[in-house]
Amino acid sequence: MTIYIVVAIFFLIQSVIEERIHLSILVQRRSYSIKDLCATVNLGVLVTLSVLRTLSVGNDLASYENWYSSYRSVDIKAAATGHLWEFGYYIINRICIITGIDYHGFVCVHSILCCLLFYYIIKNLSRNYSMSFFFFMTIGHLQFMFSTLRLELAILLVGVSTILLIKKKYTLFVFTSLFALTVHTAAIVGIVIYAAVIFRKNRYYMIISFAYMLAIGILSLTGLQVFFNWYSSFRGTTAYSRTGSFGGMLFLFLIVINIISYAVLYIFTSQGRRDNKAKLFLRVVVLGNILQLLTMYDGIITRMVAFFTFFYIILLPNMIEENKNKVIGIGMKWGVAALWFVFFVVALNNDYQGIVPYISIFT
Repeated sequence: MTIYIVVAIFFLIQSVIEERIHLSILVQRRSYSIKDLCATVNLGVLVTLSVLRTLSVGNDLASYENWYSSYRSVDIKAAATGHLWEFGYYIINRICIITGIDYHGFVCVHSILCCLLFYYIIKNLSRNYSMSFFFFMTIGHLQFMFSTLRLELAILLVGVSTILLIKKKYTLFVFTSLFALTVHTAAIVGIVIYAAVIFRKNRYYMIISFAYMLAIGILSLTGLQVFFNWYSSFRGTTAYSRTGSFGGMLFLFLIVINIISYAVLYIFTSQGRRDNKAKLFLRVVVLGNILQLLTMYDGIITRMVAFFTFFYIILLPNMIEENKNKVIGIGMKWGVAALWFVFFVVALNNDYQGIVPYISIFT
């Protein structure tokens, strides 16, 4: 567990360097800022941490290994016509199989792909790259990347699709968003995120989007049980904290942190700052906060929420950087960072994704 904490603190220190040092380094006639260098170093650290882990780090890796083995005997035609929902994920597996890569090599390829997609997202949206790396770890997406391979890849693909839509690269947007859907069907909630970009000034966006999200939950196999069991699940959260995969008290702590984080974002955006993307994604985060209340039951809603809360990774650094009052900005920055860091440590102790202890291939 120590290595995760050290890396998170390292990213936090890097964020201070980004803020305080404004220098550029000339390399082969090209200028690189300290900010760019920090982002590159952080990417290297995240990739190294990901690819050097053994297959015992991550609860779901064993089941994905069974998938990988089964895909060896399934050709593309059979996969395309055999109602294989995760056809995009199959394609990635199949490419690795054809090139002779074993399962551990595939996990390394997946990790590198996720890290590069995340790097692309923050380079296009974040104003403090290192702080975004910090929140990527502490909010829980590192755990997703280490264990729930399809889910995190789909989340990152939706993030990339959103950038392509903002840039009006519609052909690439359609391809990437459809590919995300074939990696994990939960990526269908990306429609709500894309709608936030398309209908930026529509006052009914929140109502329509939330109704859409509830419809998906109700139509899912577990959706009705979410509502029927909500009250009993809430009453049992304290007892569940000892045996559940996420933990009731940890869940309640997560709710509190989400509310505080949203309050910080709302204060900054209501002051009319320049960052219009932050205002745009704030609505997405609001939906995530509302849906978070339904995730006490472990179902499809849990996966939906991860797509929305991902944008905290962009919003929190951006809005804190925008604050004109340095004293308030610094206080809010370190306050929110401290809360998510505490959540991160508690989550590691609970270890709901099976990433503790970290075991290196050199061990």
